[in-house]
Amino acid sequence: MGIRVEKFKDYKIWWLLAGLLFVKSIILACLVYPEPFPKSLAVFQYVVLYLPFIFLVMSVLFLFNGKNGYRVIYYLSLLISAFYLGDSLYYRAFSTPLTLYTFGQGVCLDDLWSGIFSLVRPVDLLFIIDLPFLSYYISRHQLKAKKNKKLFVKMFGFSLFLCLVLLFGMKLSSLPAYAIVDRVSPIGYHLNDLKSYFSDRNFTLSDKDRVKIENWLTQNRIQNSELTSVLHGVFQGKNLIIVQFESLEQSVIKLSVEGQEITPNLNRLLEHSYYFPNIYPQVADGSSSDAELMLTTSLYPLKRGALFFRYPDNTYPSSLPALLQDQGYSNFAIHGDNAAYWNRNVVYPKLGFQKFIGEEELNNADSISMGISDRSTFLQTVDLLTKQPEPYLAFIITLTSHMPFTIPDSKKGLTIEKKINRHLEAYYQSMNYADRALSDFIHALTQKGMLEDSVIVIYGDHDSYHRYYDKTGDVNDNRIPFIIYNPSVDAQVFKQCGGQIDFFPTLADLMGIPANEYSGSIMGKNLLTQKEGYAVLKGGEYVGDTKDQEHNLEGPEIADLMIKSNFLVLGE
Repeated sequence: MGIRVEKFKDYKIWWLLAGLLFVKSIILACLVYPEPFPKSLAVFQYVVLYLPFIFLVMSVLFLFNGKNGYRVIYYLSLLISAFYLGDSLYYRAFSTPLTLYTFGQGVCLDDLWSGIFSLVRPVDLLFIIDLPFLSYYISRHQLKAKKNKKLFVKMFGFSLFLCLVLLFGMKLSSLPAYAIVDRVSPIGYHLNDLKSYFSDRNFTLSDKDRVKIENWLTQNRIQNSELTSVLHGVFQGKNLIIVQFESLEQSVIKLSVEGQEITPNLNRLLEHSYYFPNIYPQVADGSSSDAELMLTTSLYPLKRGALFFRYPDNTYPSSLPALLQDQGYSNFAIHGDNAAYWNRNVVYPKLGFQKFIGEEELNNADSISMGISDRSTFLQTVDLLTKQPEPYLAFIITLTSHMPFTIPDSKKGLTIEKKINRHLEAYYQSMNYADRALSDFIHALTQKGMLEDSVIVIYGDHDSYHRYYDKTGDVNDNRIPFIIYNPSVDAQVFKQCGGQIDFFPTLADLMGIPANEYSGSIMGKNLLTQKEGYAVLKGGEYVGDTKDQEHNLEGPEIADLMIKSNFLVLGE
């Protein structure tokens, strides 16, 4: 670059800040990589791939004279370090670093600060511990910096060239977030996110993409031609009550701690249920809202950002609520948090719900943590059901067992004497409370003679304890249960592998909805007709039957194209 090394004798802090950013970048890459240490890159490769992005930022010093340049690069280092800290925390919660779409979902953080702080680890201090000392040093010392436009142009230009080569030369769009961080550094990840953000804003569906979608859906319909099982229509005409159970993992089903069942009531329901224990969560940045999307539409969620915020005006003519409405069903959804949380009040009508009831319309005398307690929500739902025209679909979203699993001592039902991980103990207590609240709901339905004519579906919206506080296990630790209960059912366990996009076609079959009314728009399969099954997880991880794996792995990409173009309406 034509720069003599001795000219940098007066730039010790510049080198120190650059070195610290380099070290922090490697730390973050290691934290978000699924293995204990990234093995895909050697150390010298980190130097080659990470330093261009750091020098791109640090070159700004040479646009200023005196101490001002150091102040500027210090504040840039402060900003980047804050982003790295946010990336670390957000990754623990959602298995991805921050994106620009995250900031559009900021309203969702209102009730989550206690949960976010519970994710802080000692290693996170490494991102910010140096900053107070550097601030003190810069303020107390005479630091020499001279404006040098030629040096700036050379360093910035060369770094920018290398950064563009990396960002556009690698096929980053096909990689999961952690791999992008690993390949092009955390700074490169955020620059690529910025590029993708503006690219998405100007998205138009090309003829090539339209053909790609149609071909995939056609092939998917052929592969999943068996949408009707021997159980087709066994619940036709019955009321359908679906409970999206916050944070319910498969791990607590039939599990006891110190001789106490954590979910004794759910365990009893299994005696008269179709039970699917090998279901994998497929939610992405939209978290619980993604689970709601998959239940109602059988579409994969967006790879980046939440559909509920990015594309709230999309409509779904063949959603599960809409199809049941065509069968004469009335419907409503209910949640113990405010109606605007996750933009549900805007999106739910598009999903086919006739009414969405939030805490504003409920009695909130009994509140726990984020909103109305599950017990209160369930019992108020019973009152609503007595007035609802039959047959009906009722969709209940529970809340109390949300992380960080805060249950008042007076409402805890387990006595745990042995010392265990505090987050795990809190998780057990919250699951036990939610299980007892569900039992009160079942009992109330029984007392009013409403249970026999109702099918109760229960599933976890996503994994939780293992998602937030214990990432050391394998993918099986993250499974969620899928339970379909009615008192007249002879218990059956279906061990095939599946995901949340499979709930729609499975329930549609049991409710007697003709397959030709939805087969051309869904991405899931009927679990009742599968021998082994499969699931495509966030980031492209794949479990189950490898037959047609290449086609199946394309599903999330096709869903992205469909959602961005509102294909289910515009493609008709």
